[in-house]
Amino acid sequence: MCEYPNVCIPLWATIATPLLTAFVGILLGLIPYFKINKKDKLQSSSDISKTINAQFGDYKNLLLKYIEQAKIQKDTVDFTELTNSFELLIGNLTDACEKLLNNALPKTANKKFLPIVKEICDYSVIQTYYGMTKMEYKKENYQLIFDVYEKHCKKSS
Repeated sequence: MCEYPNVCIPLWATIATPLLTAFVGILLGLIPYFKINKKDKLQSSSDISKTINAQFGDYKNLLLKYIEQAKIQKDTVDFTELTNSFELLIGNLTDACEKLLNNALPKTANKKFLPIVKEICDYSVIQTYYGMTKMEYKKENYQLIFDVYEKHCKKSS
């Protein structure tokens, strides 16, 4: 019997409380892995073309801004904003190219973002970015984009 009757806790509650707390903590910790972030994933074909077109336009504008800035400041140009824009554009473009190669996109979407793939490959946009930022370029990191270019864009050149 308990020495203090108002404070007596049964043995099962003493054991179950930490176990239940751990179980609930693990479940709550896994929630972010099951949530789909709709802002990062391109959903429909119109989203794909609109997003990629807007991002490519933003990237070109930033690129022009940094070229002008580099003429004035030479080696003190900060590429953070340009890098973020480039990574976002290439990430979404790679996702769209993967969907295209897996026949998961309607033909209307293909016609809208294929000109961007063609422009990126024809004008060596990826290589230019790596030349400006003095980072190491690896073509295999962008293989899906080049595969789409070879399959869908090169024959129309």
